[in-house]
Amino acid sequence: MEKIFLWIQGHNRRLVQILMLILSSVIIVQFISRELQFYEYEKGKPWMHDDLTAPFTFSIIKTELELEEERRTLINGKDLFFVQSDSTEELQIQKLKDLIANSIGGQDSLVSQFLKGKYLLQKGEAILKELYGLGLIETPEEIESRNDKTIFLKKGITNEQISWSDFYTLSDARKEIDNQIAELDSLNRGVLQQALYLSLLPNVVFDRELTQKSLDAKLSLILPYKGQVQEGEIVIFKGNLIDDDKVSKLNSLKIAYEGSFWKRANFIIIFIGRVLLVFGFLLLLFLYIDKYYPELLLNSKNLSLILIHLIFIAGLTSMIKEVNTNWYLASPILLLPIVYMSFFSNKLALVISIVGIVIIGFLVPNAFEFLIIQGIMVLTTSITYQGFLKRGQYFITIGKILGVYLLTFIIYTLIQQGTLNELEYEKLLYYSVSGFLGLFAIPILYIYEKTFKLLSDTTLLELSDTNNKLLRNLSESAPGTFQHTLQVANLAEKGVTAIGGRALLVRTGALYHDIGKSLNPQYFIENQITGVNPQDELSFAESAEIIINHVIKGIELGRRSALPDEIIDFIRTHHG
Repeated sequence: MEKIFLWIQGHNRRLVQILMLILSSVIIVQFISRELQFYEYEKGKPWMHDDLTAPFTFSIIKTELELEEERRTLINGKDLFFVQSDSTEELQIQKLKDLIANSIGGQDSLVSQFLKGKYLLQKGEAILKELYGLGLIETPEEIESRNDKTIFLKKGITNEQISWSDFYTLSDARKEIDNQIAELDSLNRGVLQQALYLSLLPNVVFDRELTQKSLDAKLSLILPYKGQVQEGEIVIFKGNLIDDDKVSKLNSLKIAYEGSFWKRANFIIIFIGRVLLVFGFLLLLFLYIDKYYPELLLNSKNLSLILIHLIFIAGLTSMIKEVNTNWYLASPILLLPIVYMSFFSNKLALVISIVGIVIIGFLVPNAFEFLIIQGIMVLTTSITYQGFLKRGQYFITIGKILGVYLLTFIIYTLIQQGTLNELEYEKLLYYSVSGFLGLFAIPILYIYEKTFKLLSDTTLLELSDTNNKLLRNLSESAPGTFQHTLQVANLAEKGVTAIGGRALLVRTGALYHDIGKSLNPQYFIENQITGVNPQDELSFAESAEIIINHVIKGIELGRRSALPDEIIDFIRTHHG
């Protein structure tokens, strides 16, 4: 037991890092949909997998277009209900009497007016009774555009099916009136025509409420299914073209399969399996870093940054996909390589980014397309990305990556479709958004840098500015030392560039390595311009102490000025 404790104590840091990998794997798996994953397929393409047999009986689900077509058919052919009023005829005949009474007058005698009025009233009343006897029907918009003029006339508790053309419309009624008063003289004809026209009011009216209730009842009976596929039945053979019928069956099986939410499967086994799969990729990445970049694992903050940034991008991708399945293409995947390349070497960042994209590929549909396009994006970034040394260059890099994004998608579409006629411009927009989001790397890098105490090229560039307070003070108080540091910085940068190291870090460290001399500049020969050397008045021990202390004083000065530890290390070690 004691040996076990001693082993744990000796491998404490490594065990913590392994636990970090496991925890990260569990978190990332939480982003993966809890639905079982189905085959990938595309309409118009051959089925590339083995013969697919229905694992269980499932219903074939109608597409939204099919359901919408059924709804449209019912709406366009809905039953139209009318009701007939018994009081309309009596009211309109009374209105006719009033109109005729008001119209009779002039130079005729009272007897003549009475006889004329009585004649016109009898004539008009007979016409109205004939019209209302057959029925004067309302003409709603719903009936005008229909070929089938069948309607339902509500009579008590029953509905009689009848043809709309069996009734008079207002235009038909006016024609009938004109025909029946044609033999009258023009004066009487005009009086009676106007009175009858004004007395026309449909007594068979459209019942919108009943019509809508009938339609709603029929719409509610629309079934979302159009048949079944029995268990053991062949859904599609390998190599078969995926047509509309096959797509309908495959989509239905996919929904039934993925919609199980692990109810049919063992939740724990699948969850552990996915965790192990993601953990396997992260462990391989960890072993790669341990073999080729072991110094990075001496401090767990480097591994923490790698894992947290991967979780951040995976979480963003999952969240965007949940909002809209197609929007995952707009996920800021470009931030993955940019952040890693800002803190680590391009070779290491390339490996980390590729592993990250493979893991994120578990979260999205059409994983193959995702891996191809995003993989090419990562390779392009590793070639073109040069940090933030020049703002203009960074925008140009984003533009190049965006161009490669779009060009790769167009070529991929051409390979898949054999034509660009079916190019999905919406996806081009999503990829453009994804590329544009790479601009958010600047604030994200700042947050990571302050959180993990890491150095990015941006901070190194700021520190290497000779207008920085410490360097400006060094140039003023110890100009000789300042010139010396510039020469050392140039030499060191050239040497590190030749061996493929991080030149900007070494240059910045070289600029600060002798910063301690600014406190006692006159004791160092490069700053003695008068020929007087105060060291001559000191003992050997005192002289050596002053010279040696410029390292300690430099460390203290660097800490008071909040220099990063990596830069202070150059001060601490430049004399061995």
